[in-house]
Amino acid sequence: MCGACQQKHQGTQSVIKVGRVLIVILSFVLDVRVRADVPSSFAIESQTGQVEMEEVGVGATDVESFKKSIAKIQWQGFRMGLKENSFVSFDSTQAYLHKGSLFVDSESGDSDSLRISTRFGEIKNPGKATFTVSVNGERMTLSVLTGSVKLNDRLGGEERTVKSGYQVWAGGIKSSGKRAKGVLEALNYSECVADLKEFGNIDPKEFNIAADHLNVAWKKAVNDVAEQTQDQIKGDMQLLDEWMAENAKRNAASVRAKADLKRRFKAHALDLPY
Repeated sequence: MCGACQQKHQGTQSVIKVGRVLIVILSFVLDVRVRADVPSSFAIESQTGQVEMEEVGVGATDVESFKKSIAKIQWQGFRMGLKENSFVSFDSTQAYLHKGSLFVDSESGDSDSLRISTRFGEIKNPGKATFTVSVNGERMTLSVLTGSVKLNDRLGGEERTVKSGYQVWAGGIKSSGKRAKGVLEALNYSECVADLKEFGNIDPKEFNIAADHLNVAWKKAVNDVAEQTQDQIKGDMQLLDEWMAENAKRNAASVRAKADLKRRFKAHALDLPY
């Protein structure tokens, strides 16, 4: 970081190690920490003010937020928002979310070059879309606010499409060798609207329009999921009825077989004709 930047952001500390450019930026109240290994065109705005980093080459940048802190990020032309208690790494090819939640507006940059990765799956070339990616424990969740996003499982090569109003989760590897995964479900509307308001970088009028559009998509997702659930329940009830009917037949056959065996045994014991 240049001397002018240091004067502009008083209270910021920088550490440079010999042999490897390592810049550690601490905000005024330690709400966001940035580690940069020769970052490329990167800017971050924390709750305590903006921290700008000059373009000095290509390398990796780590951004970590803590309790009750967020960070608004500009990376390769994309607007992003890092929620509290989150950790993401950037390099020249991708953003890798280690933990927490990352809001992404792919409409603000060249979406063909965007790649968001986690240890559970990745999103590549999402097109014009707004979405959040969360990593919590042993699963990741993709929630789509606008557009349509594809989640790729690098393990099995499976690709799942998630539309506006929906979310889906992917987990670790099961004993069968396949990845644990959830079905499509309606996203958390109130949480996603709050993310859109915080990180969307839009005026109140545009926000209200975007929130209304998301509400329509969310309600459709809720209805679709409810119908699918009802269909699943009906299917399960039908399977249960068929199983009970088959079980009743087997029980009836068993009763007849036991009665026949009893008659045979009695006839044999009394030397009677059967």
